[in-house]
Formats: sequence, structure tokens, C-alpha cells
Amino acid sequence: MNIVTIMNYPDSEQYNKMCCLFIESVIINNPECNIFVLYDGVIGISKNIVNFAKKKYDTSVKFVPLSRKDNAFINTHNINFKLYNLTKIKEPFIFIDADTVCLGELDFLWERRNEKPFIGCLHQRIPKHLDGVKDMFLNSGVQVVGDTSWYDWDKISDVHYKIGGRYTVKGFDQAIIHEYCKYHNYDYTHPDITPAWNSCAGYTEVTKVDGKWSGKFIDPSGNEDLNYKVFINHYWDEFKPWIINCPIYNSFDYGE
Repeated sequence: MNIVTIMNYPDSEQYNKMCCLFIESVIINNPECNIFVLYDGVIGISKNIVNFAKKKYDTSVKFVPLSRKDNAFINTHNINFKLYNLTKIKEPFIFIDADTVCLGELDFLWERRNEKPFIGCLHQRIPKHLDGVKDMFLNSGVQVVGDTSWYDWDKISDVHYKIGGRYTVKGFDQAIIHEYCKYHNYDYTHPDITPAWNSCAGYTEVTKVDGKWSGKFIDPSGNEDLNYKVFINHYWDEFKPWIINCPIYNSFDYGE
């Protein structure tokens, strides 16, 4: 199983700890996986993260320095580095943002990689983030890529120009992927891969039982029927683990 992430956060204790926590949570739950940490070769990556991974999980984690795409159709990290370099990968992979914690086995995702060439999760309807948004769209923090030929930089770029750069949803890489799929009438969703696999940490209640963390999404409307078990807890935007006082993050010691 190939797990890909990108470390592009500031070289600070908080973000370095978050990335190390991501690595550990994935490997603890998926000991046979291979993790590839992509980073900007010009900027570099914290030695604290590299030393943590090599000391604890040397054979499972590979750090890959890469370059940005010159003259990308949008000059932003999520396009000229993240999207560009993900389209260059030749083997099937699961992409997961580094500001997440894995709370279970990822075999469920990996086993579905051959059912569709690309699978993504719809963004959750949580307060403020989707206010006024009518059409649901991709949250690119988790992606299952079974057929890497589908993930084609030139074809995606072509769609950007054909639609005149006019996106109907929020974001950068996730917005153009959404438009790319819409342009080609491709449904990137999978009925079995719900937001539980890319769930907002700000609305996740985490508990530890018998030494293992688990999470439960608590619907902000108070409707208990909409609560569900969380498999990937995503600390996006204002929900970074130190901001929401996440006990998983607070109890993690990566030995900086």
C-alpha cells in the first residue's frame, strides 16, 4: 500500500509534531504500508521530522525532494507543487494530507483503488465552510488514485483554459479536479467512501480505549442520526490540533 503526503507547513514545533503524528498514526494502523513524504527540494524539510521517521520507521518512510512546475496555470502551491507532482506518480497510491490522523486501517480504501481510476471524498457540510454553496464538491485531502494515467497534468491544464479559469467551487487543486471531472462527466465519488474518511477534526470527539484512539463525528446540528465513526481525522484550516486542544496531539511525544 502506497501512502503519499506532502509536507509544506512552516518549520515549527507545532507543525513538525503534527507531521510526525500523521506518520505514526498511519504506520501504527497500517504497518505494511509505504509512506512517501513529498517536499519542496528548494525549501527543504525539518530534520526533526526526518530524524523521527528514520529512528522509528526507517524502512517505511521515504522523503522525496521535488520541484515546482514553472509557468503553471495558477502559481500557487496547491497547483504548481501538490497537483503537479501528484500527476507525475506512476504507481497507484492514496494521498492523505499531513494535517490528519489515521484512526484505522486503510485497506478499505486501498481495496477500492481498482474500482474507479480516481476516487475523492465530498467536502462535509459544516458551519461557515459551505455556507451558500449549492453544489457539493471535492475535499482533496484524501484521494485514491488507482489508475495514474487518469491523473494527467496536461489534460487538467487544458480544462482550466477551456473553462477560462472560471471555477464554480472553492479551492485550487480540489477546484480544478472538480471542474476536470465535471467537464468529462466523471463521477469521482464512491458510495462506500464517505466523509468518515476525510472528516473535520473540529467536530470529531476522540477517545482512547485499550491504548487505541478512535473518533466519532458529532453533527453540529445535534442530530445524532448523522453522527458516524471517523477513520481519518482532518485538522483543516482553523481546526489545527493545538487550536482545538486535541488530546491525540497533546499526548503525542515525538522527542524533538
